[in-house]
Amino acid sequence: MAAAKRADWESVDSNMQKSLSSAQTLGYRPDLAVSHFRYAELLRDRGDLAQASRQLDQAAELFAETEMTWWMKQAGNLRTEFGSPDAT
Repeated sequence: MAAAKRADWESVDSNMQKSLSSAQTLGYRPDLAVSHFRYAELLRDRGDLAQASRQLDQAAELFAETEMTWWMKQAGNLRTEFGSPDAT
């Protein structure tokens, strides 16, 4: 069972890395921002708050740069879930 979960996570992680890489390469900044945010959610669910926070930082920065105000609020809400009062 643990091996299956690890394999599932490895697949998710690989797909997220591909998504981030593709959006970065193609210059799709809004997609890149949302991908960082979604990856942060997955990492949070997995319990890796340090890595989730790093992904969220990148998402929040891109949301601000691209004026994605609704997503900026979502990032602030997620940051609050992490226990960080430094919501974006």
